[in-house]
Amino acid sequence: MSSYRTTSPQDLGSAEARRSSRSFLVFLAWIGAELAAYAALILVASDTAPRNCGGLCFSPRGTLILLGMMFGLFVLVGQLIIGLLLTTAFTRRRMTSLAAGSAAFFTTLVLSALVITGLAITQR
Repeated sequence: MSSYRTTSPQDLGSAEARRSSRSFLVFLAWIGAELAAYAALILVASDTAPRNCGGLCFSPRGTLILLGMMFGLFVLVGQLIIGLLLTTAFTRRRMTSLAAGSAAFFTTLVLSALVITGLAITQR
């Protein structure tokens, strides 16, 4: 008897689903690293407000938290949606899980940086 086993379409579909889920887990790990870096930045930032401030004054930590609530949450949701679509597309191109998840994260990182820069320029 031969030990050669033919692959069925169900096996190929389940293998692709496993690779896609692993790619998305790699993408989520990169998002977790991004959030951890932002949390570390908030913890390191000074919590003292500027002196002789006559109006509404925020400390650097308060400014980072305010910007995170106003813009960061929307950017993060956009990054997750686009990252899910890109991870699926990269996985279909037969990329490895690490390559697909990393490529999706860095593509969304560049896209979100371009959007934020564009918004900052138009508000000027």
